[in-house]
Amino acid sequence: LCVFITVPIAFLIIWLSRNHQKKLFEKQVDAKLDASDQVQEYLEGMKIIKSCGLSGSHFSALDKALLAMKKIAIKVEMAVGVFMSSASMILQAGIGITIFVGAILLTQGQIELLPLLMFLLMVTRIYGPILAILANLSSLLNLNVVTSRMRTLLTTPAMDGEGKTVPNCDIELSHVTFAYNQEDVIKDVSCKIPQGSVTALVGPSGSGKSTISKLIARFWDVDAGRITVGGKDVRDFKLDSLMKNISMVFQSVYLFADTIENNIKFGCPDATHEQVVEAAKKACCHNFISALPDGYDTFVGERGTRLSGGQKQ
Repeated sequence: LCVFITVPIAFLIIWLSRNHQKKLFEKQVDAKLDASDQVQEYLEGMKIIKSCGLSGSHFSALDKALLAMKKIAIKVEMAVGVFMSSASMILQAGIGITIFVGAILLTQGQIELLPLLMFLLMVTRIYGPILAILANLSSLLNLNVVTSRMRTLLTTPAMDGEGKTVPNCDIELSHVTFAYNQEDVIKDVSCKIPQGSVTALVGPSGSGKSTISKLIARFWDVDAGRITVGGKDVRDFKLDSLMKNISMVFQSVYLFADTIENNIKFGCPDATHEQVVEAAKKACCHNFISALPDGYDTFVGERGTRLSGGQKQ
């Protein structure tokens, strides 16, 4: 009893502190994500920041994010350290309790010296593995918080339909409403896009033009209403069959670190060189590609940095 009486008390301290530790770990994860976002934003916006002469002032946001991450890291280490130190001290107090009670029993003749020495040897060796378990409990709490984001992602149902193929027919939006957060970007929008026609969505920035095109391609699902192709809801189609019938040129162009030819035929890997050239001619970029030193075999660099913005588009 003297050897093990402190074990449940030590575990109880860690167990009772788990909610406080979990909240601190969650704040630490949020701080790391915020710092990561600030680093990425600063690196990607470096040209604009420098062109506006804001290098010093804009760096303050990144500096604050890194300082916040530092502060929460210190809080986490302090809290975990206090709980772990308390549990460790109480646990190892079992050594003193065993010696004290053993000495009393020895003087009263209730225990012999050899069994007492055996218990003393055992009590000095048994707490090492238990301390390791206590330390891992805090680590497991931290890992549980970190991996919860991954579990949420892995358990999110895949957006897919029932296997219907896309007919080559009209597109219709019927009372469509969609919001990225709380505020509606599109509210009760209805329109028809006839087959075989050219349809333009015209409106000021932020009015939802790009969002409508992405909803048709089912990058997201509508919050209300429905979008149909040939009278069938896009949510009923298989995503691969839907995307095979949609081509998009995004406002922000991303090119892979590969050749121009491989980037052009990214959506159709089996395309021949002749088909690639024909597509380039229709897109009015064959001339400048041919003028490059390696033509279609020109390596565009990471994110297409070797090409101008217009050439990438």
